[in-house]
Amino acid sequence: MTSGNNRKTIHRHHFFLLLFWAWVVLIIWNSASPGSPDLVSSDKKLVFIRADYLAHFIVYFLLSVFFYFWRANENYQIKKKQIYFFLAGGMLMAIGSEFIQYVTPGRSFNLLDFAANGMGILAGLIFPGIIFRNNHNKNKS
Repeated sequence: MTSGNNRKTIHRHHFFLLLFWAWVVLIIWNSASPGSPDLVSSDKKLVFIRADYLAHFIVYFLLSVFFYFWRANENYQIKKKQIYFFLAGGMLMAIGSEFIQYVTPGRSFNLLDFAANGMGILAGLIFPGIIFRNNHNKNKS
């Protein structure tokens, strides 16, 4: 690896480290805000799914993608141990944010929000893994 590539990898790691932790803070802040209106109305549906479930999915999908790019090596591969660690922590955060809402005035716990959070976490880890595994295999041949 050239030093230029190494520098790019280091910059990418720092950028996604900051982005990941800022996103965590925003999720917690939004979950703990009393009676804060959802960014997306619970009444609106997009095709067949409530828009707020889609918003939960996207928020946690991005959290996972930020984690992936923070922890991935120069070939955009990530160790299974790191994936398992994030899955456990991400799921704890997803259910924890719902419990925070349960005890926050004007907010409520919703198991389907947690399900959308969890699906976003899984998709956010699987998607870049598939993309970069296929890209890595093309570069080998």
